[in-house]
Amino acid sequence: MIKALILTLIIENGMLFILGYKNYRIYVFSIIINTVTNLALNYFLLNYPFQTYLFYATICIVLESLIVLIEGCFYLIYFKSFKKAIKISFILNLTSFLIGLILNFFQNFDLIKEIFK
Repeated sequence: MIKALILTLIIENGMLFILGYKNYRIYVFSIIINTVTNLALNYFLLNYPFQTYLFYATICIVLESLIVLIEGCFYLIYFKSFKKAIKISFILNLTSFLIGLILNFFQNFDLIKEIFK
C-alpha cells in the first residue's frame, strides 16, 4: 500500500509540475488529498473479496471515478473553479491509473516469464 501511495504522489505531483504549477500549496494539497484517497482505495481493494476480475475492474473504475470527484472537490479550494478542479483531478488520476496499469502489466509479465523458464 505504501509503495502505491509513494508512486501516486510522485506521478501526480510530477504531472502538476509538467502542467506548469509552481506554487507549493498545490503540491501540499495533492499530498494530503492523495494520502487519504489512495490509502482508503487500496485498503478497500486489498480487503474486499472480489469474485471475478471483471467485478474487480468494474469496482476499480467506479471507485476511481468517485475519487476524481472527491479530489476535485478538494482541489476546488485551490482552483476556485469546479470545472478546472475536476479537469485537473481527472488528468492527474488518469495519468497515475494508466501508469499503474502499465507497471502492473510488466510486473505480471516478468512473473509469467519466470514461470515458463
